[in-house]
Amino acid sequence: MVGFVVMLLVTSCAVTPLLVRSLERAMVTARVSALPPAGRQIQLSSGLLPAAGRPTPQQLQDALPAALQRLGPAPVQEERVETSARNGTNVILSAMVGSCQHLRLTQGRCPSKAGEVILSPEAARYLNTRVGARVAAPGPNGADVTLVGLFQQPDTGGYWAGQNVHSVQRISGRDGVPVPTVYAFTAGATFPRDVNSPATSESRLAVMLDPSKMTPTSLRQAVTGIAQLNALAGSGKLNATVFEPITQVNSQVHHDLDQVGVIVPLMMVQLLILLAIMLWLVLRSYVDRRRPELALARIRGQQVDGARRGVIAELALPVIVGAVAGVVLAYAADWLVRALWLPSGTPGGWSGWAFAAAGAGLLLVAVEVLLSLRPALRSPVTELMRAVPARVSGLRLRPFELVAALLALVLAVLVATKSLSGVVALLSPLFVAIVFAVVIAAVLPVLASRWINRSLRRGGTRSALTAAQLGRRPATRLVLVALVVACAMTVFTADVVARSSANHGDRAAVETGAVSRIDANSTSILPPTASVLKAVSEVDPSHRTFTPVVEVRSPSPDGPLTMGVIPDDMARIAATGGQDPVPWDKLKSQAGAAAPAIVAGWSTPSNSNEFTAPSLGFTDGTYRTVATVPFLPEAQQHGFVTDLTRLMQGGDRTDNVTTSVLATTDDPAQLGRMTQALKAVGYDQIDVRTAAQQRRIYDQSASGWGLQLGLFVALISTLIGVLALVAVLAASSRERRADLRALREAGVPQKTLRGATILEQVVLTVSGVALGAIAGIIGTHIAGPLIPWFAEPPDFPVTQTSVDWAVSVGVVVALLVALGLAGLIAGLLVSRREGAAGA
Repeated sequence: MVGFVVMLLVTSCAVTPLLVRSLERAMVTARVSALPPAGRQIQLSSGLLPAAGRPTPQQLQDALPAALQRLGPAPVQEERVETSARNGTNVILSAMVGSCQHLRLTQGRCPSKAGEVILSPEAARYLNTRVGARVAAPGPNGADVTLVGLFQQPDTGGYWAGQNVHSVQRISGRDGVPVPTVYAFTAGATFPRDVNSPATSESRLAVMLDPSKMTPTSLRQAVTGIAQLNALAGSGKLNATVFEPITQVNSQVHHDLDQVGVIVPLMMVQLLILLAIMLWLVLRSYVDRRRPELALARIRGQQVDGARRGVIAELALPVIVGAVAGVVLAYAADWLVRALWLPSGTPGGWSGWAFAAAGAGLLLVAVEVLLSLRPALRSPVTELMRAVPARVSGLRLRPFELVAALLALVLAVLVATKSLSGVVALLSPLFVAIVFAVVIAAVLPVLASRWINRSLRRGGTRSALTAAQLGRRPATRLVLVALVVACAMTVFTADVVARSSANHGDRAAVETGAVSRIDANSTSILPPTASVLKAVSEVDPSHRTFTPVVEVRSPSPDGPLTMGVIPDDMARIAATGGQDPVPWDKLKSQAGAAAPAIVAGWSTPSNSNEFTAPSLGFTDGTYRTVATVPFLPEAQQHGFVTDLTRLMQGGDRTDNVTTSVLATTDDPAQLGRMTQALKAVGYDQIDVRTAAQQRRIYDQSASGWGLQLGLFVALISTLIGVLALVAVLAASSRERRADLRALREAGVPQKTLRGATILEQVVLTVSGVALGAIAGIIGTHIAGPLIPWFAEPPDFPVTQTSVDWAVSVGVVVALLVALGLAGLIAGLLVSRREGAAGA
C-alpha cells in the first residue's frame, strides 16, 4: 500500500511539468494551424518601386534569418504588378517561382520569355482571348502580353496560401467598388532589371509556416528573427515591409500559458494535497501495526534512533520502487495525453523539471515518514503494548488541524467575497473540503458518544458497536478526512469538465447558428435574394432541415447588421445556446410602418426602441424592437433579426449582402445536395461549417485541454477514496481483533458483530460522500466564475458557471455505489476473517 500511494504521489508531481510542456507545444501547433491559409505565412514586400530602388526577391531571401527559413518549405519568390485590361478587368501579372509546378496545364506551355503569360480558361474567356493571341493587357514595359497556355488550379492550399488564382474574382478597388480580377502568370524576364527603367513592380517573398515545425523553441527563435527583420527595415538597410503572424501567435501562446498556469495548479495541487493526506493515513497504519515491535525494541534497550532506522529500512524498498514506478507512469501518462487529446505529432522527450518534481515528491514522502514515526517513538512502552488505544472523549482537534481549518476557512471566505483571486481562489473547493473534513473529524468522538448512549437506551447493540468503532479508532478520523476531500474533488472536477463541455458546445452552436451553416457567395454578381429561397425549397420544400438567412451590412463596421429570417423555420432550426427560446413569432407582426425586430441585449443596434438600419432597398429601413434576448444565433455584433419576407419587399440590392443557409444536420450527403442547389442558382463560392468543427477549436485550446485534466483527477480521487476505506480496515485490524475477541467472550452474537462491522463501513462511506459532495458543490459555486472556460472569452453571455446539478447528483450516486460496494465488500471480508480467527 505504501509503495502504491508513493507511486501515485510521485506520478502527480512528475507529470505536471510534462503536461505543461506538452500543452505548450500543442498550443503552438494549434495556434498556427488555426490561422487562415493566407495569414499562415511570413511575407516580405517591397511595394511598387522602380528597379533602381526595389530589392529583388533573392535579396529579400538573403536578408531572411535562418530561423525563419526553417519554419516551413522553401520560401516562394515572386515579382508582380497589377495592370488593367482594356475591358476594365484588373490583371495581377505574377512571376512566382515554381508556379507552373503547382498548376496543371490543360493547353499550351509554361511561359519562358518576357511578355508570355498563362491564364485559367475562365480568365481567358473573360478577357476574350485564346492561346497564341495577344491579351489586351499591358505588361510592365507597356506592351500587351501574349497568352501561351491555359491552366487549372488543383487546390488552394500549401504553396498557394489560400489564393484562388483560377476564378474571376471581384475585389474591391481603391474606391471600394468591386472590380473583376484575374491572375496571369509569367516568366521572371517580364519584369525589367534595368535600373534606368521607370516601370514599377513589386518584389515579394513568402514563407509558409508548417505547424509540425513550430515548437516553443522555434517560436522564440522566430520572434528574434522577426525583430532582426524589422530592425533592418527600420534602419533603411532593407527596403521592404514585413507582414507576419509570429508576434500574434507568440502573444496568444503566452496567454495560453497563463491559463495553463491557472488550470494545472487548480487540478494538480488539489490532487497532490489529497495524495499527501492518503500517504499520511497509510504511513500511520503501517506504524500502528509496528507498535509491538517498537515496544519490544525499546524493552531490549534499543535507542529511539535505532528503532527509527529499523522502520525506515523496512519502508525504503517500497518507497524507492514506488518512486521509480511513479516516474515511469508519469511519462506513460504524458504519452497517453499526447496520443489521445493533443494534436497528432505533439513531441515528447525527457524533462529535467519532471525529475526535479519527482525529487520534490520524494522529499515530501521522507518528511511524512519521519513525522509519522514521531508519535510512536515518543510514546511510553506501556502505551505501545496496548492492543487497543485508550478511548478519548470530547472534541479532538490537534493544533495543526486547527490552523489548517482556520486558514482554509479564511481563504474560502476571501474568495467568496471576491477579496481574493488568481490561482489560490480556484482552490476554494479544497478549502471548503478541508474545513468540513477537519470539523467533522474533530466532533466525531462527541457524535459517536451520543450515538452510543442513544442506541444503548433503545437496545440497539449493533448500532452502539458501530458508533463505538467509528469513535475510538484514530484511523477513522483520517479516513473521513481523505473521503471528504476525495469526494469533494471528484464532484468539483466532474462538474467542471461537464460544464466546460456544455459551454463549448453552446458557444459553437450559437456562433454557427445551427448544427451546420452554409455560406453562399459569388465571385461575380451576387444572385438575387430569391435565388437562395429557390435553392432551399428545391432541396427541402417543407423547410424542416434547411432555412435561408440574408444579412445586410452597414458601410460602417460599427453600424447595425440586418438579418432576414423565416420565423417558423428558425423556431425549428436555430440554435438556442442554452437560453430560453427566442420568441420568433413576434416577427410575424405586420402592424405599423416599422418592421418588427428582435435584438440581442449584449450588442444592440440602437439605444432607441425604433431605429433605422440597412434594408434590401437603396435606403435604410425603419425597424421596431419587439423583443430583446441575451443573444441571437450567429452572435453578430450590432445584429438583429427581422422577417425575411418583409425585408425582401423593400428591394433586391446585392452590395453588402451575404447569404447563408442554416441546417439541423451535419450529414455530408444532405449538405452536399444543398451545396449543389446553391451552385445551380449562381453561387460559386460555398463554405460549409458545422458546430462540431467549431467546438473542436474550443476543445483543442489551452482551457479545453487543461480542464480535461479533471477527468484524470476525478479518477484518481475516486481510487483514493476506495484505498482510504481499505486503509482504515488495515490500520485497525489489530485493535478490531482485540475488540471482537472481548465482545465474543462477553456473549455478543457473531451476526451482530458482522452487522456492526458492515454498518461501520456504510456509515463512513455515506457520510464521507455526502459531506464531500456538499463541499464540492459549494466550492464549484465559489470558483465557477473564476475558471477560464475559454482561451478567449466570448463577447456574448453564453458561458454558464453555475453548478450542473444533473452531473453533480449523478457523480454522487456513482460515488455512493462505488465506495459503498468497496466498503461493503471490505466489511464482509474483515468480519468473516475476524470471525474465523475468533473461532
